[in-house]
Amino acid sequence: SNEYKSYLSIMAPSLIVEEDKVRLHEEKFEVSVKVKPLNERDRSKRNRLFFVVGLLVVLVAAIVILCLTVRGGKEDGTLIPSSYVNEVMEPLGPIDKALTDTRQYRFLRLNNTIRVTLVSDAESKTASTSFNVNVGSLAEPDTALGLAHYLEHMLFMGSEKYPKENHADKTASESGGHINAYTSDSNTNYFFIVENEALHNMTDIYAQFFIAPLIRNDSLQREMNAVQSEHEMYFNSMFFSTYRLVFGISNPLHPQYRFSTGNIETLNKTDIRDQLWEFYDRYYSANLMTIVIVGNETLDTLQDWAEKIFTAIPNKDSQKPVFNTLPFPPNDTRYINRLVYFKPKINTNFLKIIFPVNIEGYPDMSYVTSMLGYEGDTSLYKLLSDKGLITALGTGVYISTSNFNIIALDFTLTLKGLEKDNIELIVTNMFEYIRCFDENGINEGLWQENKQIDELRFRYKEKESPADYASMISATMSYREDPRDYLDPPSRRTYDEDLEKQIMSALKPHNMNMYIGSSEFSSEKAATDYGPQLDEKEKWYQTEYTNQQIDRDLIKKWEQVGLNPALRLPDANTYIPKESEGDFDILPPGDIVEKYSIDVTPNDRKFKVWWYQDTIFNQPKVSFHCYLFPKAPSHDRDSYIKTDMLSKIYNLESSSALYPATVVGYSTNIYYSSQWVPMVYGYSKPDAVEKIIPKVVNILLKHKFDKDEAFFENTVISPIKLSYENIKNWPATTVAMVYARKLVNDWTVDDSSLANDVSRITQNDIKDFRDKLLKDVSGSCSVVGNVDKKQAQKYVKILEDAITDAGFTLSTENRLSEMYNKVRKLKQGKTLVLRRLAESPTEPNSAAIMAYQIGNSNSNGDRELKDKPMYTRKVLSSLLGLALREPCFNYLRTKKQLGYVVHCYVDEEQQISNFVVVVQGSREDAGPDVMAKEINTFITDQWNSIKENTTANIEMWNSIKVALRKTLEEKPQSLSAKNRLLVDAVFSLKQDFQIREKQITALEGLEYGDFVTFFERYLIGNTRRQCSIEVYSQKLQPIPTTVSGDEELIPMKTNVTEYRDSALKETFSETE
Repeated sequence: SNEYKSYLSIMAPSLIVEEDKVRLHEEKFEVSVKVKPLNERDRSKRNRLFFVVGLLVVLVAAIVILCLTVRGGKEDGTLIPSSYVNEVMEPLGPIDKALTDTRQYRFLRLNNTIRVTLVSDAESKTASTSFNVNVGSLAEPDTALGLAHYLEHMLFMGSEKYPKENHADKTASESGGHINAYTSDSNTNYFFIVENEALHNMTDIYAQFFIAPLIRNDSLQREMNAVQSEHEMYFNSMFFSTYRLVFGISNPLHPQYRFSTGNIETLNKTDIRDQLWEFYDRYYSANLMTIVIVGNETLDTLQDWAEKIFTAIPNKDSQKPVFNTLPFPPNDTRYINRLVYFKPKINTNFLKIIFPVNIEGYPDMSYVTSMLGYEGDTSLYKLLSDKGLITALGTGVYISTSNFNIIALDFTLTLKGLEKDNIELIVTNMFEYIRCFDENGINEGLWQENKQIDELRFRYKEKESPADYASMISATMSYREDPRDYLDPPSRRTYDEDLEKQIMSALKPHNMNMYIGSSEFSSEKAATDYGPQLDEKEKWYQTEYTNQQIDRDLIKKWEQVGLNPALRLPDANTYIPKESEGDFDILPPGDIVEKYSIDVTPNDRKFKVWWYQDTIFNQPKVSFHCYLFPKAPSHDRDSYIKTDMLSKIYNLESSSALYPATVVGYSTNIYYSSQWVPMVYGYSKPDAVEKIIPKVVNILLKHKFDKDEAFFENTVISPIKLSYENIKNWPATTVAMVYARKLVNDWTVDDSSLANDVSRITQNDIKDFRDKLLKDVSGSCSVVGNVDKKQAQKYVKILEDAITDAGFTLSTENRLSEMYNKVRKLKQGKTLVLRRLAESPTEPNSAAIMAYQIGNSNSNGDRELKDKPMYTRKVLSSLLGLALREPCFNYLRTKKQLGYVVHCYVDEEQQISNFVVVVQGSREDAGPDVMAKEINTFITDQWNSIKENTTANIEMWNSIKVALRKTLEEKPQSLSAKNRLLVDAVFSLKQDFQIREKQITALEGLEYGDFVTFFERYLIGNTRRQCSIEVYSQKLQPIPTTVSGDEELIPMKTNVTEYRDSALKETFSETE
C-alpha cells in the first residue's frame, strides 16, 4: 500500500520502492525483497495487523541496510561507494564520567563505518587526535616479522598530500607538541599533541597516513635501521626479554609465538616494500579503525572536521585474522606445565607464574587479580615476606586478547627464596591462598568492594593529557561497541558469579607455567641448589635458559593442598570514604580565596606550614608534602648506601601496614635525599589522613633495627647489593648522564663499586645514621587541596608530635638552602671530553651526551641580560629547546641515522640550566666520537642558519614564542598539577609563586637578536662551557684516544671525582 511505501521511504531513503518490491541497485549487485500484496479478505483486518506488518517491514529495511555494508569492487580494484550516511550514535543511557569532567562527548559512525569519539574541552590549551587500527603484530606474515611495527614507522615518512618526510614531526614541534605511535599485539595506535590552533591541520596530516601514504622507497632502509636501533635499545630490557621467553616456548602455530618488534634480519627482504603495501592494503581499512579527537572546538565543529577529513579513508571491508589455536593449549604439556630457568638481563632473582585464561571477549579480571595482589596482614605477600622469601609481589593481567588472556604473579625473590625447596614452598602457599576462593566461593561482598574502589578512582580521577586520553579511548573502542563503555567506567561492570568461577578455574596447578630468573644461573655453571645448568639460548634477545616439565608429583601435591590458617581473603576496608558520612564534601571557600600557598604557621609551632585550599578542581583530595632538614646532612658514599637501606626497610614494612589505605587510592612515602621527605596524597577524609601521617613516619622513626641477621641479609643487604651491581646494566644514555652529573656535582655517587661496601653496614649503623639525621630537624610543609587552614595546621602538628614522641628534637632554623649543592663550572671556551667503556659486555648501544652549561635558572647572569626582566635567561633557554628539537631529531636521527634515541632539551640540575643533546645508537661505524662530531656539526649548522635575519628565521622565532607563551599561560589541568607547581615554589630558594607570569613578561620583551646573542654566548665560541660524555659499547674497542681543536680529553684511567676536585674548582654563584 502507499502507506507502506511511504514508511519505507522514510526508513531507508536510498531504496527504490516499486509497486511490488523494494529494490537496492548499486552498479554490480542488486538486492530485492518481494512484498506480497494483501488480499481483499484481509483488508478488513488491516488496522489490527498494521503494527505487526510494520515491524516486519522494519526488519526488511534492516536486512537491506545490512546488505549495504557488503562491499563490492570494480575490475580495476577501486571501491564501490558506501550508501551509509554519517550518523550520531546516541548512547542507550547516560555516559558515566568523572565528576569533575566538564568535557562534552559525541559519538559518530561515518559513512565508511569508522567510529569516532569527539571530545570538546573548552578549558584545554592542547589538543590531540588518535587513530587506532585494530590490527597489530599478530596479523603480520611469517615472511617479515615486525612488519606491523615497521609499517607504523613508514607511514610517518610522508603522504601524497604532505610528501615531506618529517612534515608531521616538524608541524607538531612548531606548535609546541610532539608525535607518537605504538604497535601492540592487536592494535596500532597513532596520536599526537599540539596546540588547539594546529589540531585541524595535524589531524589532516595524520589522516593522510590512511588515505594516500607514500611508503617511500628512499626511506625504507633508514626506517629499517630505526627499527633495528629500537630493538637494540630494548636488548637488555627485562620486560622485553622475559616477554619473548614466555611466548618463545608457546605453541608455534599461534602467532604470539613469533618475534614481533622486528629488526634488520627479519625485515631486510628484497620485496619488503611490496609486503608493506600488501599488509597496508589488507588491514588498513576504515572498518577496522576507531578515532578520537580532543580539542577546545565545539562538538559541531569537531563533527564537521571528522566528516570532511575521515570519510576519505577507504573502507575495504577488511577482516581481522582469526586464530584457531591457543598459545598455551590446555593439557598440552609441550607448552603448559613448563618450568623455565633462565639468566635475566639484570642481576635479580624472581619467579613469574602465568595462568592462561582461555575466555573470549576481554573479560574483566580485576577482582581476581586484586585479591591475588592483596598485601595485608593475612595475605600471601605478608606470609612470604615475613619468611624472608620475597621482597615484592606483583599481580595483574599479563596480556589480554580477543580469545585468550594471561594472569601473572611476579615474585621478587630473596636469595633464600630462590632455593629449590623454597620455590616449592612459595608455590604451595600460593595455592593454599587460592584455596580460600574454592573453600568460600566467590565473595560478592569483596567483589562489590573492589568495584566500589575502582569506581571511586574513576569518579575522582584527574584530567589526563589529551594525547593519553585520546589514545586510551581509541584503543578501548576497538573492542567495545557501546559508547557507554568507551571511557571504561567501572560502573558498567556487573557481578557474574559464573564468569568469576570460570576465571578462578584457570588458577590450577595443571594450567600454569613457571619462569625462574636469576644471575645465579648460567650455561657455564653446573647445576646448583638454585637450579640446573642452562642449555639453550633464545634467538632474539640471547637469553640463556633451559625448559623442563614441572614434576608431576609436585602438580599432584599442589592440587591437594588445604587451607593455611595464616592466609585468608581481606577483611572489609575501613579506609574507603563514604558519601553518607560526608567524606566527599567539598569545603566552602574562606573569606579570601588565595591564588597561591600562604604561610599559616602558628606561633607555637616549629615547622613552617604552607597552605592552599583548592577552589577550582573541587576534588575531595589532599596533598601533604614535607621537607625535614637535618642539622648536618651527609653526602658521602656510606650515607648514600644507608639512605637506600632506609628506603628498602620502609618499603618492606609499609607494604602491609599501609596496604588498605594504598589500595583505596592513598599514595604514601618517606625517603631521605639531603632531607627527609614524608608524603601523603589521597582523599581528604580527615580521620583517615590523621591516621596515615603518623603511620608513614613511625615506620622509620620507631623501627628497632633488631631483625634476625639472616633475614636482614636476605631482605635488605642482598637486594641493595644487586641494585648497585645493576648500575653496569643501565642503558648507555643513563650511564653517560651519570658521568655528566658526576663531573660537576659533588653529590652524585652512583657507581657499581658501591656493591662492594654494602655488606659491612650493619643494622646498628643504619639506626645511628637515622638518629643522627633526626637528632635536630627543622621542617617546612605544604598542605594543598580540599583542606582548610585549621586542618592543615593540625596535620603538621601530628607530624611534629610523631617526631617528638619518637625521642627526636625539632628546630625552627631555616635550612632550605641546604637542599642545593654548588655546581662546578666547566672550562670556558673548551669541550671537555670524557670517554668510558660500558661495563656490561652485552650492551649493544653506545651513547654521546653533549651538555652546555647556561647558569642559574633564577638569574639572568652578569652580562648582556642582567638588566632584562627576571627569568629572561630561563625563557631564552626554553626557546632554544623549542627551536632545536625538531631539527635535532631530523638531522641526527632521520638523516644521519645515528640511533633510535635522539633528542635535545633544557635540563635543570641543582637550579643550574643546561642545554643537552642526547644520541644513543648501535652502529659500529658511528661510535660516540662520531655522534659527538655530528652533534657539533649540527650546532654549527644551526648557528650559521640562525645568525641570519631571514624571513624563515623570523617566522620560526615568532612561532616558538607563541608556543612557549601558550605553555606558560596554560593553567594546571588537575589538582596534582597545581600541587606540583606550589610544591616547587615552596621548596625553592626564591619561593616565587608567580614564576610563570614573570616569564611571560620576560618573553614579551624579547627580540630575535636576543636569541641570536644567547645562542652564540652559550653554544658557540670562547664563552661556552661544554662537555662531551661518550660511553662506548664493548664491541667498539679500542676507544679513540685523540681529540681535535679546542677539545680536552680527560684520560681514561682518571677518576672522575678526582679530576673534578682538582680541575673544576669554580662553582656557580646565585647570580651567574
